[in-house]
Amino acid sequence: MAIPSAIRARGPLRWIFDPPPAVSAATALGVSNLLMQMTDPTHGTRQRFLTHAANANSTLIFCGHSPAGALSPTLAMYHCPQPTGRGWQQVLVLPTAGASPGNTKFAALFAAPIRQSVPALAARMTTGTPSMPTPTM
Repeated sequence: MAIPSAIRARGPLRWIFDPPPAVSAATALGVSNLLMQMTDPTHGTRQRFLTHAANANSTLIFCGHSPAGALSPTLAMYHCPQPTGRGWQQVLVLPTAGASPGNTKFAALFAAPIRQSVPALAARMTTGTPSMPTPTM
């Protein structure tokens, strides 16, 4: 029996057929721990610290390896959903060897304002060019 399109569009099964952007439970727990348990004694929360440290001539880089490779793009999305206008010259995300933090719609949501610069950075590291890449935002 086919499920009517009206039920798929508005009913309780809509998330099965058209899920919203979402992260995994492990990613949500990791980001929650980073936001709630890691605070700076002087500036308090991570958001307050980043706001205080913002410099229009500096680059903010969220990076991580393995589990932090999944957390770094998610944390970047939380702190800088729109990187422009956040007080930084540019915002980069450099995750390595991490699991995908979310579903396809989360990846599309992430890719819209923040572009990963790993290939450009890796190319400059292997050719010896000492400058950081300029991402497309």
